[in-house]
Order: sequence, then structure tokens, then C-alpha cells
Amino acid sequence: MEPADLVVPQQLLCLTAKVTYNWWPVSQKLVKFHIYDNQGNERANLQNVTGDDGHAYVCFRMPWPNENPEDLLGVWTINVTVSVADVTIYDTITFHYDWLVRIWKVTTDKEEYMHLETVTITVEYGTHAQQYHNVTLTATMLDELLVPVGYAELEVTIGGATYCEYTNYTDSLTITIPYYAYAGKATIYIHFVDVPGGVAITPEAKKEIYILPL
Repeated sequence: MEPADLVVPQQLLCLTAKVTYNWWPVSQKLVKFHIYDNQGNERANLQNVTGDDGHAYVCFRMPWPNENPEDLLGVWTINVTVSVADVTIYDTITFHYDWLVRIWKVTTDKEEYMHLETVTITVEYGTHAQQYHNVTLTATMLDELLVPVGYAELEVTIGGATYCEYTNYTDSLTITIPYYAYAGKATIYIHFVDVPGGVAITPEAKKEIYILPL
């Protein structure tokens, strides 16, 4: 009856059920694992047999369908049942299925800049993760002709959330606009990647600014 930590898209989950009677392990018992999505639909029905230590194990990977995969994000529930001496015993665990990071808002200190001015980029974001993770926040600026004209990154530690609540953060990065940048609309792309490896862990966010012809 205790919640689990955050589960991220396509993560492999391995579940363990321990069956005992008066604290002594019961072997060769059939244990059922019922997995329900955020809408209460039963997504999987798995089963295994307890060993001499009273443990039964199953594994499954979180689904990520071709159409509207984010519709599956939310709170999932797993019910586990077993019969011991004609008594049905059950337990329940819930978890959030979500991106490791959610970007709420991206702002800059102003909307228009001259060449050689520095842009301060502020990112507001949050996580459901209870365990701590080291991730990297990156900002890439492309000018109107899609030339990369600036890059910045910041390593941050996220986590410590209370179940069903986001822990929120605000961090800033800076990029100085080079003299060779083309005037016009520029776009700043905000990403979060894991460390190490640089794998994306949330959808990107964008912020548009203008580089003045001055």
C-alpha cells in the first residue's frame, strides 16, 4: 500500500511479491499481478510462482504507442493477489508515469537584443522523481537563417519530490549574441539530457527573441 518512485517512458519495471504465513515464506504459490493504466484500464495480467524464499517476480516494459503516447502519462496502479489457506491476500502499489523533467516556462530578460549583448535565459521546471538524478540543462540559439550562434549548459541535481507533487526549480543560463549572427528572429531551444550519455529526457521548449540590425 506504499507508492513507488517515478517511472519514465518505456522503462522496464520488475515487480517482486513476498508471500509469507506468520512471517515464514510460502513456496509454490501462484501470484497474479494486475497492471492498470491512468484510466483504470487493465493493461497486463501477469503471473509467477513463489520460490523457496516466498518471492515471485515478473517484469514488463511501460508502453509507448505510436499515437498519442502522452495520453498514458499519469498515475498507474498495480494490484497483486495470492491465495493462502483459502484466504485471498492482496497488495497495491501506485506510481507516476511521466517524463523525468517537465519544463513549465522559458523566459528571457528582454525580447530584443543588439549584437554582442548577453541574453539571460530563465527556465522553470519540475519533477515527480523522489530519488535524485544528475541531469544537464542545455540552451541552443539559432538565428533567423538557422545558424547556431550560441550554446550554454548547466548540470543540475533534481529529485526529492513528495508523491503526487512536483518539486519545482528555476535556473538561468546566458548566451552572448556574436557579431556574425544574422539579424531577425532567433529561437532558443531548451533541452534536458541525462548524465552521462546525453539522452533526451523531456520534450524541448522554445523561446523566440529578436536580434536587431544595429
